[in-house]
Amino acid sequence: MEPIRIDISMEERASRVRLFTRIFWMFVLIWPLYIWAIFAGFLQVVQWWHILFLGRWWGWAWKHQGKFFAYVTRLNAWLSLLTDRRPYLFKDGDSGPTVKK
Repeated sequence: MEPIRIDISMEERASRVRLFTRIFWMFVLIWPLYIWAIFAGFLQVVQWWHILFLGRWWGWAWKHQGKFFAYVTRLNAWLSLLTDRRPYLFKDGDSGPTVKK
């Protein structure tokens, strides 16, 4: 089992423009995330059966679920006003999900 580490640093200055656009971006990001959550839930059921019958993890499903939960954690930090950096949905980078196996 790998440990989970979350580092959040506080910035003294906050952008008022980003604060107001956060509500708009929340509605933009919630629909693709909802579809992704349905897929991740289905994948979790398939993963359960895979482990039951084969006795091992399915690497692709494990990595995909890890990316989903990493993104949801970053999104929750952004929605909770812990960071000003918006998590991008389809862009890899420093604000995107990082999962290593």
